Amino acid sequence: MPRYFDHVQIHEAVSNQAMPVLQAMAANDNLRSLRRFERDEPPAYASSTESEGSEGLEQYLPLSSQQRRELEDRVKATMDPPLDDRERSLLAGAMESVVRPDDVYYSNATREYARLEDRCLRNHRPEIFLRLKGSRRQGVIVRHNLKRRWEKLGIWNPEWGFAGRKRHPRDDFRTWQWPWQHQGLDINGSYAYELVKRALDQRRHLKRGERGPVPSMSHLRKDATTAEGEAFLISRPWFLWQIELNEERTRYRRLSIEDQRRHPREDFSHVVEWWKERGDWRPDFDNKSNWITAWKWRHESPSPEPEDLAPVDSMRDSPLEAAAEMEFTPSEIDDLETIELPDDELPEPFWTVDEDDMPPYFPGQMVDQGARVRKEILEWRERRERAKAEGYESPAEENRDFFGVFDIGDQNEKSIPEELETSAGDVPRPHARITSMRRPAEPLSSQVVPARNKLACLGEFSMAHTAKPHSSILSYGVPFARRVAGNSSLVASFSHPPRRG
Repeated sequence: MPRYFDHVQIHEAVSNQAMPVLQAMAANDNLRSLRRFERDEPPAYASSTESEGSEGLEQYLPLSSQQRRELEDRVKATMDPPLDDRERSLLAGAMESVVRPDDVYYSNATREYARLEDRCLRNHRPEIFLRLKGSRRQGVIVRHNLKRRWEKLGIWNPEWGFAGRKRHPRDDFRTWQWPWQHQGLDINGSYAYELVKRALDQRRHLKRGERGPVPSMSHLRKDATTAEGEAFLISRPWFLWQIELNEERTRYRRLSIEDQRRHPREDFSHVVEWWKERGDWRPDFDNKSNWITAWKWRHESPSPEPEDLAPVDSMRDSPLEAAAEMEFTPSEIDDLETIELPDDELPEPFWTVDEDDMPPYFPGQMVDQGARVRKEILEWRERRERAKAEGYESPAEENRDFFGVFDIGDQNEKSIPEELETSAGDVPRPHARITSMRRPAEPLSSQVVPARNKLACLGEFSMAHTAKPHSSILSYGVPFARRVAGNSSLVASFSHPPRRG
């Protein structure tokens, strides 16, 4: 129906369009729903059956002791049988990623990062582990501890780099392979599925809650064969924990919807109880989640597996202060020294999370907003140079910089606020800000902040995830920065991100 704007058009619409439609509806005997308007009293409620109401309430009533016993017997008879071929195939497809080295590394690195964070918090979080550089230092320490642990287990591949660093082709964790994998064996293909399927098939004759025999090997030899490496991998506590947990969840899905409503899922508590009864549970396991990363059974090694974090307590100005105690490798020392470089000398990308990156994100990675802005400025300058070379740029834009401010003086030294910071007495009053918006783009000489190289200035605003979202002009985005940079009074109202710690 078209829109009407005055009472004449509305009257014509009601008379010519609405009323004929209503009269046609009233004359239609097939529209039974309109008959209710012919009665003074509303029709009585008609239920489909009298028994449906009582049956719907029964599911919310507490079960009697007899009903409870029948339910437990029915649940036990349904869930006790082992997984059939179809269930094992579906579960293998769902779990194939857990045996990939990058997935195993990520879960172990995340747990190690949690240990390091807990240690830092108990020691009042040293300054060197704050902000962007602090996160990168933590990433190197996490990788160092994990590498030492896996070398002792015989599963570290010397071809692996630093996951998340993006400085070398070996840092691409998606190309990693276990050291026992022969050339051409893709862990991301059917190999991972077949490995998990083999582990599930070995358990097809076990009763619910049982664990099969585990080969006694606390670590792999350097010359371990592919068969030995695969047998070691699928017999570790972290892997069998995931197997038993997902088997129990698969069994639970056999129950009907009504039985699932009456019998809540308790797969985690069941598996923990079985492990405690068998003596496989260890005090250092996290009994509040399914986060188990242990590589050794209790009969193989009673000693704790993670590396000692005591050397972290002696780090004050740099992790290199404990280099001898930590036994950092030359590549790790080189990475820690690179982190100390000024922002404009760092390689790019370097431990960053870019806009087109997909999870997972490893410890040490973080969004570097300053690097993103510097990249946008360089790309903008390249586009402007190409436009000028092709004659597309208008004369009015020749002297306008990235933020929309006209360049003053040398083109290599842009006029930009040095630190976007001022004292409380210099902050303009609200009405002064509004008035200042009417000023020309070029500020007065008394309002000009000392000029500085724009890229060097932006390098100071590389913000970590701990910075408040409103604490920097860059957090508002480049379009907002363009508007603010053209007004010195507004620029004076912004300050540096607060320092934490």
